[in-house]
Parts: sequence; C-alpha cells; structure tokens
Amino acid sequence: MSALKDTLTILQLIVTSCTFIGMIYALYKFTRKPTEDINERIVKIETRLDDTERSLNTNWEQTRKQQSMVEDIQMCILYLLDFEVAYCAYSSKKEGGEEIDTTDLDEARKIIRQRLKQ
Repeated sequence: MSALKDTLTILQLIVTSCTFIGMIYALYKFTRKPTEDINERIVKIETRLDDTERSLNTNWEQTRKQQSMVEDIQMCILYLLDFEVAYCAYSSKKEGGEEIDTTDLDEARKIIRQRLKQ
C-alpha cells in the first residue's frame, strides 16, 4: 500500500509539473501572439506596397510610351498640314487661279503647335 501511495504521489507530482509547464508555455504563446500578428500584418502590407509600386512603375512606363507616341502623331499631322498648305499655295499659283482658302488648315496648325508646346 505504501508503495502504491508513493507511486501515486510521484505520478501526481509529475502530472502537476507537466500542467505547470504547459500553463507557462501557454502564457508565453499568449503573450507572443500580438507581436506575431503585427509582424504578419506588416509583411502583408509591405508585400501589397511592393506590388502597388511595381504596378505604378509599369503603368508610368506605358503612359510615357503613349505620350511619346501621341507627340509623334501630332508632329506627323503638323507635317501633313504644312504640306497641304504648301500644296494648295503651289497648285493655285501653277493654275493661275484664285488662291485657295487655307484658314482652317492654319488654325489646325496653330492648335497642334500650342499642344506640342505644353
């Protein structure tokens, strides 16, 4: 009987010690939880920020390419307008007729030149 009591006492001491260690570990994990949550949130936010910056840079490159293309198209239209005005002046002199009205073409050239200056 005494051996059984000693065994039960030792077993109870081991169970109590394990319970105490488990509670200390649970307290440790509980106190570390907010820090881990904050770290996870920071990592997610940094990832989203990096993705946003990458997307912004990509869109900026595309916008710059499109702006360059628009300027080239405006220059081509300006050259066509210059050619058309010169052709109208040449053809009216060659035929000896009246001078062709090119005020609309001149206005269009002014508008495009103003846009190119902006």
